Amino acid sequence: VVNAVGLEAYTNVMANTLSGGNKRKLSLAIALTGNPSVILLDEPSSGLDAASKRIMWRTLGSIIPGRSILLTTHSMEEADALADRAGIMARRMLALGSTESLRRRFGDTLHVHLVSKTAPHSTAEEMNRVRSWVVDTFPGAAVEQETFHGQMRFSIPSSAVLERQRRLSHPRGEGDIGSAMGYLFVLFEENKDDLGIAHHSVSPTTLNQVFLSIV
Repeated sequence: VVNAVGLEAYTNVMANTLSGGNKRKLSLAIALTGNPSVILLDEPSSGLDAASKRIMWRTLGSIIPGRSILLTTHSMEEADALADRAGIMARRMLALGSTESLRRRFGDTLHVHLVSKTAPHSTAEEMNRVRSWVVDTFPGAAVEQETFHGQMRFSIPSSAVLERQRRLSHPRGEGDIGSAMGYLFVLFEENKDDLGIAHHSVSPTTLNQVFLSIV
């Protein structure tokens, strides 16, 4: 347990002399002692640095099978990393469900990042050509007005992507956010040479963005 929570260097140190972050690790170690079937955690990674958080999340992820873990957190990143089912509260329960179902209900948006082949020296003409293609291809896209160093970002509802996909290619299978992301990847690959795009990324709405849209 000591090794799992990253306290192997402090096995001979009194608990009251530990730092706040290491006391958090110790609290988790105590909670895991006895191999409980139910674990209650309150802000388990609060006060930890990024590396220590990842270790704690990895430890919790490894012990989840066969157990129930109920935790409270202000970190949407932590909830996204650990939760199969999440409840969003602000005085009362505002939403409850799996993280994927919450994204579908409250964050049906894909976020796209495009990088020009000529970045960071791209001209306004080059970026305007990419912008025009995005607007013509996806009329519902919200394109950021500023383009910095040959980079462009825009967001679009996955439902709009799927509608275009259905209209033009009549795909098989279910229309979900995963297939919308796949369609965008294919579309960018097919057009990247004409548009002068070197790199592209597509990401779904984060749980933090879902939280902000609900609260």
